[in-house]
Amino acid sequence: MQLTRTDSGVGAVLRMSGSVHSFDAPRLSEALAKALTENPPCVVCEMSEVTWLDPVCVAVWVGAQWSGPWPGPVVWLVGAHDQPAEALRATGAALFVGLADSAEAAFAQMPTEPPMRRERLILAPVPIAPRRARRFITEVLDSWALSDLAGDATLIVSELVTNGVEHAGSDLELRLGYGHELLHIAVRDRGSVSTRSPSGDGAGHAVESNAGIPERGRGLEIVRKLALASGRSRGPTGGSVYWATLATGERATQQSPARRR
Repeated sequence: MQLTRTDSGVGAVLRMSGSVHSFDAPRLSEALAKALTENPPCVVCEMSEVTWLDPVCVAVWVGAQWSGPWPGPVVWLVGAHDQPAEALRATGAALFVGLADSAEAAFAQMPTEPPMRRERLILAPVPIAPRRARRFITEVLDSWALSDLAGDATLIVSELVTNGVEHAGSDLELRLGYGHELLHIAVRDRGSVSTRSPSGDGAGHAVESNAGIPERGRGLEIVRKLALASGRSRGPTGGSVYWATLATGERATQQSPARRR
């Protein structure tokens, strides 16, 4: 993969070319993280010269929306055709990131995109943190008229916060976002050896998809089964972001059974 960056007056543009393999994910994740820390209105990934895309890399873009500053910019993938376009369709990328034929088309759509509702909570790494998180998400979902998601959402947030308390030992940031009939839940920690590298080798993982989310007992397996998608991204300044997405409304009826296995 070849990767270059340019900046327009509207947002950052990352131009990719060639084949994008799973081993390119760390480099792509690093480039996205750098762009996100500068908090542009959006980050556009130009794919018109990408000839092949490993579907695993789609998780990089999905996770990027939750690893940047709060609130993060919109991530767009533009110009994909042939096999890369098919890979994006097959993974349901349109549920989580913007897709357009060109950067100009993405920029033109930005003003008409409805705003996403967002809330966040800072939690200390203490035993009562999961309980506080459950109460917080229940109150927020009630105010957003999404109480029907409270059951699954509280289970997910409880497991993600518990994971952070047990393995990061840092303050945690719980983020909730709702838009386009999708509820996004993310828990960001400030980092420790155990969250940087589940294998203990210190190398870390740039991103992991739903099927590859690091398991520590039954907790994250529950998240994987309940969520439309879930994963882990490396934070731009260290630590990890564990995230999960639930569908509501008509999108809930489009949810693939394969994602609930």
